[in-house]
Amino acid sequence: MSTTSEQEKKECNAQICILHGEDELSIQREVQRRLNERPKDSLAELNLTRLDGRQANLAELANHLNTLPFGESGRLVVVNHALELAKSDAARGELLKLLENLPESTSVIFIIPDEMKYFKGKKGWVNLGEEHWMTKWVTGQGKRAQISPFPLPTIHEMPKWVQEEAEFQGGKIEQKAAIELANALGNDTMLVSQEIGKLITYTKGERAINSEDVRLLCSPVAREDIFALTDAIASGDARTALRLLDISLQNQPEVSVFAMIVRHFRQLLIAAEVISEGGSSEKVRNELRTFDFVAEKLARQARRFTLEQLEQIFQRLDRLDEEMKDGRTPPDLALQLFVAEMVRVR
Repeated sequence: MSTTSEQEKKECNAQICILHGEDELSIQREVQRRLNERPKDSLAELNLTRLDGRQANLAELANHLNTLPFGESGRLVVVNHALELAKSDAARGELLKLLENLPESTSVIFIIPDEMKYFKGKKGWVNLGEEHWMTKWVTGQGKRAQISPFPLPTIHEMPKWVQEEAEFQGGKIEQKAAIELANALGNDTMLVSQEIGKLITYTKGERAINSEDVRLLCSPVAREDIFALTDAIASGDARTALRLLDISLQNQPEVSVFAMIVRHFRQLLIAAEVISEGGSSEKVRNELRTFDFVAEKLARQARRFTLEQLEQIFQRLDRLDEEMKDGRTPPDLALQLFVAEMVRVR
């Protein structure tokens, strides 16, 4: 199984589908494609189960996998963060036994967040590489099981991706504008998709989106704001950090600001790992598939944190994401809490 960034995103129609990668948007759409192909009847929702591996357990999964479906449409079980269910050797064995004895009336989709990194000069997936126990198991299952990788587009592929996404959403964007949007926001497909939707709404789909539209609605200084915000956090300057957060929230929706912060700290963590191994800003650029000036800024900023601090920050962002999604914490409050907490930690 190839692990290069050139892998094409694959549709998965097997009984056991394992979707992994960095491109959360494409993974969500692949799950939705499978849902759209299911029979549209009154029992469809009763035959669909969604689980989160960070909260569910193997007994709960077994119950859903082995429950007989209502009607003739068959059951579908979708498990996010699926590897969290199998942290020990015993749990791995139990999970594989469940899959090996999966009823024909049930299909399962495992979603595994993943990212690509260099290991001793070779690029590969962090969580589901060639030597992973799940990868090896799938190899012996024939057409019954399939692993589908979803890498993010490279920064050089993004302009084309932007134009294709605009068409997918029912609009059009000029090539120059697509390049400008990609340069401003990078290859975060979820965030860029949201911005394209905003641009199509603005133009009402009556004409192609142009560069002026991008500059007007998609603030080109948004990334600079996040860099400045992170510098303020690193300096322990709460007043400046909160002011910069307020400016970002005035220019962008809360969910977009949060997505940019998550992406930024993910990149800082990767940059810090590269630097800790003696890598240069050029290696950071290659690892993150970004521009020279962005890599240099990330490398500079990463040196202001320890690896442990960045790992803790990223874990806190992950918890806040869950709190926002289940309604426990409003997005604006979540962002303010994050900035205040990080400044105190520093």
